Amino acid sequence: LYGPGDQRLDPHRQHAANGMVMRALIARKAGVPFTAMGSGGAVRSWAYVDDVAKLLVTKLDPQTWPVNVPHSHSTSMARLAADVATAVGVELGPTPAPDLVAVADHKVIDDWGFQMRHGEQAWTPWQVGLQATVRWYEEHGP
Repeated sequence: LYGPGDQRLDPHRQHAANGMVMRALIARKAGVPFTAMGSGGAVRSWAYVDDVAKLLVTKLDPQTWPVNVPHSHSTSMARLAADVATAVGVELGPTPAPDLVAVADHKVIDDWGFQMRHGEQAWTPWQVGLQATVRWYEEHGP
């Protein structure tokens, strides 16, 4: 899950995507390259917070909760770091940070069953959601 509105403004206690945005903004402000944590090889799927909220309100029955909301867009952490650096306008430093390693290489939920029960979803395009997240953290962030 990623997107604007997360009130935890500690860049080291955030979900990966939002945490990267915050650390990239801190790096830009300091005038230094942004370096992502980990090996860069881990793959995750990202769902935009507004899309998940809309699903919770319009399509998901509370009697079926908890539910994983899968998203078919997945990307490596290295690609995420590059996208974040571009969106923030900061140089991407060496990846991986040499003293940090990835613990789970591939965490992507298959969306076939979800689509069969709830239909095809209209997801916010990755770059659009990422830009909205960057703007929010520029206004509210660290």
